[in-house]
Amino acid sequence: LGSARAVNRRYISDCVPVKIRMQASAAFVSASALGMACGPALAGLLQTNFKFYVVTINASTLPGWFMSLAWLIYLCWLWISFKEPVYESQQSNSANNSST
Repeated sequence: LGSARAVNRRYISDCVPVKIRMQASAAFVSASALGMACGPALAGLLQTNFKFYVVTINASTLPGWFMSLAWLIYLCWLWISFKEPVYESQQSNSANNSST
């Protein structure tokens, strides 16, 4: 769905264990390449022209509507399933606070 590569790579370096970090980075690069390849193919499938009330749906606007819907579904999924990872410094701070 697209985002800044630096943010994704930072997430991989912070939250993925060292043993599988290379695998996660390779999967990220593969997914990016797949997205760049499938984008034009999807645009070819979205060639249509109709009007829904006052909204015109054509080859120029349908990719935007499609991505808006995809982002909305992704946002809902993240809202339901995302859990903030616990960092080592937070674990040690909470252990120190509970022991005092």
